Amino acid sequence: MAEQLRQFPSGANRNSNVGKHDIEAFINPLCDDSFHAYMHKHQQLEDGTTREGDNWQKGIPPVELMKSLTRHFHELRMVERGYGDSDVVEVLNAIRFNVEALKLHYLNEQRKKWPVEIENQLIHTDEEFIDSNSGILD
Repeated sequence: MAEQLRQFPSGANRNSNVGKHDIEAFINPLCDDSFHAYMHKHQQLEDGTTREGDNWQKGIPPVELMKSLTRHFHELRMVERGYGDSDVVEVLNAIRFNVEALKLHYLNEQRKKWPVEIENQLIHTDEEFIDSNSGILD
């Protein structure tokens, strides 16, 4: 069954959004803004130099990430139980960073095992994203 086009009062139309990820609903800009500020702050190294914002994407060994994640989770537990006075949002951002870095590591490991056919399906052409009726990216 063909999905219905979406028609707008302006006369514009779009393909159906059925089955498309509702990314805007899955994320919260307040949480993301806090994380962005955390990441910006932590670009500064102890020796005074500044690393690139995406430096972590080069890969951090999982054992190092797990150690850091465990320390930050312990810190969160201490705060939650009234034994610590750490900035809980800072701690949660540290946990998020370690989780994201671990997730990237394991996603990259999974991609190494993918057959070429699956990898090729992940490479999209512009035509796949352009709504032929409006010319605007989906």
